[in-house]
This record gives sequence, structure tokens and C-alpha cells, in this order.
Amino acid sequence: MCPSKFEELYRRHRAGSLPVGDFWKLAEDVELHAETIDRLLRQEWEGQNWRMVQSLVVIATFRPSGRYVDLLCRMLDELHPKVLHEDVAELLFDIGDERSVPSLVRALQAELPGDHFHGLNIKCIWALGKIGTNDAIRAIEACLCSEHEEIREAAKRELDIRR
Repeated sequence: MCPSKFEELYRRHRAGSLPVGDFWKLAEDVELHAETIDRLLRQEWEGQNWRMVQSLVVIATFRPSGRYVDLLCRMLDELHPKVLHEDVAELLFDIGDERSVPSLVRALQAELPGDHFHGLNIKCIWALGKIGTNDAIRAIEACLCSEHEEIREAAKRELDIRR
């Protein structure tokens, strides 16, 4: 079976002959299959190739799919320092699958080093707001008591949108 155009781009990027920005740009113009992205993302996660994990998380935003939810939740649960968790939370927002609520709620409690503006927490609030289950809304409501103003304000805005 011949590799797809995306798989060719992926191989070139993985080998270092295609810079990440070019990879992302060119991938926008080829046919993407969630099954292929999921397979490659799992392969790179298991192989701990963090550069490729991050590249594929961005690619997955071009083709959001529930196929990725369990792995994305694992990424949030493990909070590996080489993964950009804000991108993971943003992709879970795009997918909007209620299976991600427990992981989003746990990540909502995280305080990552260097995340002075609480970007992960805020993106988790947005994802939970989009999903909108009772558990998701309760988690957002709990953020109204956060010690961090940015988190309190994001929770208030998200709850105001839902009213």
C-alpha cells in the first residue's frame, strides 16, 4: 500500500528534512485521516518522541476526532513536561467529547511551572464549558473560588456565556 501524501510529509518532518512550520503548512493542503493521525500520535507517544507528539497534536487540530480522546486525556493526566498541554486542552475543546471531562477537571487543578497566566487552566475551563455536562459546569463553578484572578475571571465569563 502506498503511503499517503500526509505520511510522506510526516516521514520527511520526522527525519528532520522538513521544518515544523513547513510540515504544518503543507499538511493543511493534503487529505488527513483521523485514523492515520491517531496511529502516528500513539506511536510517537509510546516511543516518547516528544517533538513529534507536539507536531502531531497540532496536526490533529486540523482534523479533530473522538479517536484521540483517550490518548489526549492520558497526556493531560500525566502532565509530561515536554508536552504543550494547552494545545492538548485546545484540541479537547475542538472535539468536545464528554469522556474528557475527568481529565480536564484534574488538569484544571494543575499549576504548571512557568504558566503565570494559567493558560492550561483557562483552556480547560473553555473545553468544560463547551462540553457542558453537570460535572463540567460544577468544575467551572468551583473555579470561582480560585486564588488566581485569571482563573476566576475565565470561569465567570464561561458561566455567563452558558446563562
